[in-house]
Amino acid sequence: MHYVYFLWSESLQKIYIGETPDIHARLVYHNSGKQRYTKAGIPWRVIGYVPFSTKNNAKIEEKRLKKCKNRNYYRWYLQHNGKKFEEA
Repeated sequence: MHYVYFLWSESLQKIYIGETPDIHARLVYHNSGKQRYTKAGIPWRVIGYVPFSTKNNAKIEEKRLKKCKNRNYYRWYLQHNGKKFEEA
Protein backbone atom coordinates (compact mmCIF):
# COMPACT_ATOMS: atom_id res chain seq x y z
CA MET A 1 0.00 0.00 0.00
CA HIS A 2 1.24 3.49 -0.86
CA TYR A 3 -0.15 6.82 0.23
CA VAL A 4 -0.38 10.36 -1.04
CA TYR A 5 -0.13 12.47 2.09
CA PHE A 6 -0.83 16.11 2.85
CA LEU A 7 1.29 18.01 5.36
CA TRP A 8 0.47 21.41 6.86
CA SER A 9 2.98 23.95 8.15
CA GLU A 10 1.46 26.51 10.49
CA SER A 11 4.54 28.75 10.29
CA LEU A 12 4.51 28.88 6.47
CA GLN A 13 0.75 28.49 6.05
CA LYS A 14 1.48 25.94 3.31
CA ILE A 15 0.44 22.47 2.27
CA TYR A 16 3.05 19.95 1.13
CA ILE A 17 2.06 16.84 -0.82
CA GLY A 18 4.14 13.68 -1.01
CA GLU A 19 4.00 9.93 -1.62
CA THR A 20 5.24 7.18 0.69
CA PRO A 21 4.60 3.62 1.85
CA ASP A 22 5.05 4.72 5.52
CA ILE A 23 3.40 7.98 6.61
CA HIS A 24 4.78 7.90 10.17
CA ALA A 25 8.39 7.50 9.03
CA ARG A 26 7.99 10.17 6.36
CA LEU A 27 6.58 12.68 8.85
CA VAL A 28 9.55 12.09 11.17
CA TYR A 29 11.89 12.64 8.22
CA HIS A 30 10.22 15.92 7.20
CA ASN A 31 10.35 17.19 10.78
CA SER A 32 14.02 16.20 11.19
CA GLY A 33 15.11 19.07 8.94
CA LYS A 34 16.95 16.77 6.52
CA GLN A 35 14.77 17.58 3.51
CA ARG A 36 15.63 20.92 1.93
CA TYR A 37 12.14 21.81 0.71
CA THR A 38 10.30 21.20 4.00
CA LYS A 39 13.04 22.30 6.40
CA ALA A 40 11.71 25.87 6.76
CA GLY A 41 8.21 24.69 7.68
CA ILE A 42 9.01 22.60 10.73
CA PRO A 43 6.92 21.39 12.49
CA TRP A 44 4.78 19.75 9.83
CA ARG A 45 1.66 17.78 10.65
CA VAL A 46 -0.28 15.34 8.51
CA ILE A 47 -3.75 16.68 7.70
CA GLY A 48 -4.83 13.70 5.61
CA TYR A 49 -3.86 10.96 3.22
CA VAL A 50 -5.26 8.86 0.39
CA PRO A 51 -4.32 5.16 0.02
CA PHE A 52 -3.37 3.61 -3.33
CA SER A 53 -2.81 -0.03 -4.17
CA THR A 54 0.41 0.62 -6.13
CA LYS A 55 3.34 3.01 -5.94
CA ASN A 56 2.81 3.96 -9.58
CA ASN A 57 -0.80 5.04 -8.99
CA ALA A 58 0.23 7.05 -5.94
CA LYS A 59 3.04 8.78 -7.89
CA ILE A 60 0.68 9.68 -10.74
CA GLU A 61 -1.82 11.22 -8.31
CA GLU A 62 0.93 13.03 -6.39
CA LYS A 63 2.16 14.66 -9.62
CA ARG A 64 -1.37 15.62 -10.64
CA LEU A 65 -2.10 17.20 -7.27
CA LYS A 66 1.20 19.09 -7.14
CA LYS A 67 0.37 20.73 -10.48
CA CYS A 68 -2.93 22.00 -9.08
CA LYS A 69 -1.55 24.36 -6.38
CA ASN A 70 -5.03 25.28 -5.12
CA ARG A 71 -5.49 25.03 -1.36
CA ASN A 72 -9.29 25.05 -1.63
CA TYR A 73 -9.16 22.12 -4.07
CA TYR A 74 -6.86 20.22 -1.69
CA ARG A 75 -9.38 20.68 1.12
CA TRP A 76 -12.22 19.50 -1.13
CA TYR A 77 -10.12 16.56 -2.34
CA LEU A 78 -9.36 15.42 1.20
CA GLN A 79 -12.99 15.75 2.29
CA HIS A 80 -14.12 13.55 -0.60
CA ASN A 81 -11.21 11.11 -0.95
CA GLY A 82 -8.97 11.32 2.07
CA LYS A 83 -8.64 9.82 5.49
CA LYS A 84 -7.66 11.60 8.67
CA PHE A 85 -4.26 10.78 10.04
CA GLU A 86 -3.97 9.67 13.65
CA GLU A 87 -0.65 9.77 15.47
CA ALA A 88 0.43 6.45 16.96
